[in-house]
Amino acid sequence: MKLLFCLPALVVVFTYWMSSSSTEAVDTIPFDKNCPVIYDNDDHRDMYTDEYLFSLASAGSINLKGIITSYSGDKNEYDLFVTGRQQIIDKARQSGLINLPDATAGPFISLLRPKSNHIEDTPSLNSAAGQVIVHAAMQASPEKPLVIIAGGQLTAIADAYLQEPQIADRVVVCGIFGTLHETYNAGLDSWAWAIVIRKFRCVSISDSEDDAPYSHVFLKGRPLTGKQRIRQDLENGVIPSTSFYIWMLEKHHPVHPPVYMEKDGDTPAAIPLMRPDYLTGVERWRCTGIDDNGKPVVVPDSNGPLYLIINADQDVATMEFWRAVEETKTWRH
Repeated sequence: MKLLFCLPALVVVFTYWMSSSSTEAVDTIPFDKNCPVIYDNDDHRDMYTDEYLFSLASAGSINLKGIITSYSGDKNEYDLFVTGRQQIIDKARQSGLINLPDATAGPFISLLRPKSNHIEDTPSLNSAAGQVIVHAAMQASPEKPLVIIAGGQLTAIADAYLQEPQIADRVVVCGIFGTLHETYNAGLDSWAWAIVIRKFRCVSISDSEDDAPYSHVFLKGRPLTGKQRIRQDLENGVIPSTSFYIWMLEKHHPVHPPVYMEKDGDTPAAIPLMRPDYLTGVERWRCTGIDDNGKPVVVPDSNGPLYLIINADQDVATMEFWRAVEETKTWRH
């Protein structure tokens, strides 16, 4: 695939919306589909972000440089996630998909916040996942950064910074986590979250499910990914009856009800690669430091490196998800 320069400012214009309901034009997100991509997530069974990104990579739409599994909640589940993610890759390859790297087992423990509260004093985990990120980031540039699509905790990304601080301006983290508040994914490793907010450019979509304005995308902007369409696509020959697509139909979470997968909770971080117009509301912030409790301190800044997404178009996300999954060149090579 021929790679183009990733321009820091694209053509799309977003709306800046705050609680006061004021609006003004702002810049776009600092990456596009021509930037190299790494994907980092935890559970492989409760969403279709793997399948979406693998479809893009196979079709040559993105340059997928790495696939990482990170999770510190439970070691047994972590082992299951690591094995399961590689199994998805194997099914995809067996089904004709290409351009997929092997999965890397990411961290299964959290970073230790030092008594000094200084990021630079944090012991690195020297994780293999961090090394993968460092390697890809050092081949990237501030103008064409490495984009890390994060659906879970941020440990591998923070550990990569601890291994090589020079990557900071060569990486953009686009993920499902809070910027102003420590949400579920951020809380899995709160010190890693603080490091990422402090050191990297971030495009964040809050995974909070309360009724605050910052929850709007997670509650109302996720793509519709119901299994009924997968079933119809298989029956009508829109997608082939191979192990990868049969897996998509049959996959389920052992605890969550079936309705949970009707809307994909992690794909919103990946959709902007192809459709930046999916993001229709954004606030810009800047981190000024770390407080005594190890939390990032952020302030509004119209030119800040933190892009907090507050609104998105569900129809655009749904259309893009199915376009990628159903595209015939994904599996016909």
